[in-house]
Amino acid sequence: MLFFDSSRLRILNMNSLPTSLILPQTPVLSLFRGNVHLLIADIVRLEGDRNYTCIIMRNGRRLMTSKHLGGYETELPDCFVRVHKGCLLNMHYLRHRRGRTLHLVDGTKLPLARRKVKLLPVMK
Repeated sequence: MLFFDSSRLRILNMNSLPTSLILPQTPVLSLFRGNVHLLIADIVRLEGDRNYTCIIMRNGRRLMTSKHLGGYETELPDCFVRVHKGCLLNMHYLRHRRGRTLHLVDGTKLPLARRKVKLLPVMK
């Protein structure tokens, strides 16, 4: 079993890690038939592209999976909000909102759907 450590930009073999480093209460997202686990706290956003989903990590790394965005929406915690049809955003990485534009901590700007405007308060 592999574990993706985004802080060190490498994939670790879970079998070689001491059990003290593997925290069962740490929320993870399993990918690729359970062979790769991502820390949910490291996921900035998920972008859908038809039947594929691109997972953007905190360190800028992108992972493409062959699962549609709606499949991840049910697996992820409430801090992930669907801001428009093709994007699930981790609200911990939202810096502020101006109008219908979301500004993320990494400098990325995302559009906010008209129907989601009432969901998010204006942040300065």
